[in-house]
Amino acid sequence: MAKQKKKFLVCSLAGIGDTLIATPLIHELRLNFPDSQIDVLVLWNGSRQLIETNPHLNRVLQHNFLESNLLTTLKFLLRLRRTGYDVSINTFPQSRVEYRIISWIINAKLRVSHQYDHFGWLTPVLIHKTVPHDYSRHCIEQNLDLLKLVQAEPKLQSHHYEVYLTPDEIKWAQEYFTTNKLNLGHCLAIHPGSGRTKNLILKTMANPVLRHSRSAAIETTS
Repeated sequence: MAKQKKKFLVCSLAGIGDTLIATPLIHELRLNFPDSQIDVLVLWNGSRQLIETNPHLNRVLQHNFLESNLLTTLKFLLRLRRTGYDVSINTFPQSRVEYRIISWIINAKLRVSHQYDHFGWLTPVLIHKTVPHDYSRHCIEQNLDLLKLVQAEPKLQSHHYEVYLTPDEIKWAQEYFTTNKLNLGHCLAIHPGSGRTKNLILKTMANPVLRHSRSAAIETTS
C-alpha cells in the first residue's frame, strides 16, 4: 500500500561534508516516500551547490544563520513554517541546541533528531523523537537510524555518498587532473576535524580518523 504523501524538511546545517554524508538518507526517504515533497535546508552556499542537482529533492533551501541578522532569519523561518511540513529531520551530527530551536520554529508536525551527550531539559520541548548517537559508528548509519522514527526502513543494499555532477563539472575535473598530471585511479583525501557549527569534541572525532589514516597509509604503500 502506498504511503501517504507528506512534506519532509531535511535540516543539514552543520557543514558541507555533513550534507554529503546525509545523501544516502535523502535517497532512502525518496524510496520510502516516492510521492512526497522532500526539501533540504542547508547553511552554506557550498552545501547548496553540492546538493542542488540531487534528483531525490524537490527544493534546496539555503540560509546563512551565522551572518544574517535576527529579523531576517526569523522572517525566513516563518516562511518555512507556513509551508506546513509534516516531518523535519535534523541529520547527524547537529548537537547544538540552536539546530533544535530552528526546527521548533519551523514547527513540523513531527521533529526528529539524535540524542547527544549534553541532552538538556529543553530538547524534549523542541524535538518529538530521538535516537541515541554513537561516535563509534559511521555517520551514514547514524542518519539511517532516523528512518525508523518516520515509519520507514532502508531499502538499498548498500549506501554511498551521492554527488550528481554536471557535464561541465566533470569536464573541469578531468582537465584539472590532466593538467596537473594526477592519476584518476589513485586519489585519496582524509580530512579529520570539526568546525564551529558543531558542538562535538575534536579528539572524539579525530582519533578514529587518524587510525583509519594509518591503515590507509599502510595499504597504499603495500
